[in-house]
Amino acid sequence: MVMKGGSTRTLGKILPLQELPPKELMDVLGEMYETLLREDRWPEVLAHIAELFEAADAAFLEWNDDFSGVRYFVSSRRAHTEESEVLFRNHYALLDPAAKLGREAPVGAAANCVDVFKPEFVAKDEYYQGFLLPQDLRYRIATKVRGAPDSAAFLFLYRREIDGPFGLEHMRLLSHFDPHLRRLAQLHAELRRLKSDKAEVADILDRQSTAFATVDRHGRIRTINRPASRLVIAQDGLVLSGGLLEAVDANAKRKLRVVVGLACAPAPAAQPGSVWLPRPDGKPPLVCVATPGKTGADRPVYAILAIADPLTSPPMTGRHLMDLYGLTSAEARLACDLAEGKSVEAIAAQHSVAISTVRTQLSATLKKCDVERQVDLVRLLCRLPSLGRLN
Repeated sequence: MVMKGGSTRTLGKILPLQELPPKELMDVLGEMYETLLREDRWPEVLAHIAELFEAADAAFLEWNDDFSGVRYFVSSRRAHTEESEVLFRNHYALLDPAAKLGREAPVGAAANCVDVFKPEFVAKDEYYQGFLLPQDLRYRIATKVRGAPDSAAFLFLYRREIDGPFGLEHMRLLSHFDPHLRRLAQLHAELRRLKSDKAEVADILDRQSTAFATVDRHGRIRTINRPASRLVIAQDGLVLSGGLLEAVDANAKRKLRVVVGLACAPAPAAQPGSVWLPRPDGKPPLVCVATPGKTGADRPVYAILAIADPLTSPPMTGRHLMDLYGLTSAEARLACDLAEGKSVEAIAAQHSVAISTVRTQLSATLKKCDVERQVDLVRLLCRLPSLGRLN
């Protein structure tokens, strides 16, 4: 990305090193870093940046690694609207002539678009004619703050036709922002990656048939998956009391506290333990196993609780069995019913078929799954990996 007068690195040398940015600049820089904690503040912060640059609008834009789409876009909305942001992401981002320049530019490069896109180009360009000019935006300056391999991020500032193009003084001011913008873009990308990783792990845990929770030594919940949350909400063996995960049964409550305390003891004294959790309505008790969590100098002590419900079988779909063993839909349905503990007679009654038909399907299923007995089939199915659906 070429800029009249050189890159931001060159422009930064125009100002004396002892000259500090004005207080307004320092305040805005502080607000920029606050967006790491509150990303919803971006429009407000960008509005302040726009004011510093005497701009009509400011936007932070992140293209994906191959510039085929926009990963992130937020503006001050002084000129852009929520609708125009959506329009930009879905259509005009791919037409922006700055994208091609941005792809080839090194991180830290800046440009005054008035030096790059001449009036005759603007008069014919769909991005300018269909998107920028209808919003009364004509001039832009930009700096590239993040590059490959993850994505390419830019700060854009816009001015109206009536205000005239940005000048060298604006490019000098932009040079003050450059190192902070690069660091901020890197931190935001890392935070989004961590949030994405956390969401993926939560998705995996929520799809398990086993209930999981992590608690501190007092029993205070740190994380909990959806099956465990369902038990707590229904007070089915477990209850949340004052923010602490406790057993409903008084005796089990005391035992659970002991087990959690042992799992959270300082290493090497920490040890696993287990406890039965009685349930209402005569249902079989839950099985709770506590295991010490991974410890370290920067990690708080916690225990991992795995809670199994004897009435809940691992989720398995017939589609998986059809793919793996070549079962018919009827045979796959039979296998799933058997894995849930149903008898041949109950399965026949449930589906209104003769017992002899079910036995014929069972024989074919055993042969395709290369097992000899019904118990071996159930054992095989229980060992298969499975993920439930999110309801």
